[in-house]
Amino acid sequence: MKSLSLSLAFICTLLVSSLFAQVSREYQLKAAFVYNFTQFVSWPQEAYPSNQAPLKIAVIGENSFGKVLEQLVSNELKDGRKIEVVYFPATVSAESLKGVQLAYFVQSAGANPSLLKKLSGYSLLMVGDDQKFLDNGGVILLYPEANKLKFKVNLDKAQSESYKISSKLLKMATIY
Repeated sequence: MKSLSLSLAFICTLLVSSLFAQVSREYQLKAAFVYNFTQFVSWPQEAYPSNQAPLKIAVIGENSFGKVLEQLVSNELKDGRKIEVVYFPATVSAESLKGVQLAYFVQSAGANPSLLKKLSGYSLLMVGDDQKFLDNGGVILLYPEANKLKFKVNLDKAQSESYKISSKLLKMATIY
């Protein structure tokens, strides 16, 4: 019986480590950036459907994060609110994203200009990794450069929305 328990524990350990192994190092880092963005942005009360509503991070398109993003935010709070991760296909409607505070557009979702335009004014921090993302109305672009992950902020777009990005975060960014 004891050897069965040890065998099951070993198999579970292998399964958990394989979850992380299936996610590229790049997306593991992007998950950490996304979580940290939530800590350096302040959303107005009206960005939430209720006082008890969680801060929602939406992943738009193929889930390249695996379970990494969910594990990073589990048991974490932002201004007393739980942080949740929700998933939508690349074909999501703007209406479906009401009540979401941060939307991450995975490269497979592209830089959908019509959707990004419709989301303007939603108090939605739009983050993506498609090279055309900022040109099409996104706010933060995550991109690899010289074996590092960097980010650009479309400051004009960010200032037109009702959330506030900390100057500490902006100091680390390239301003677009």
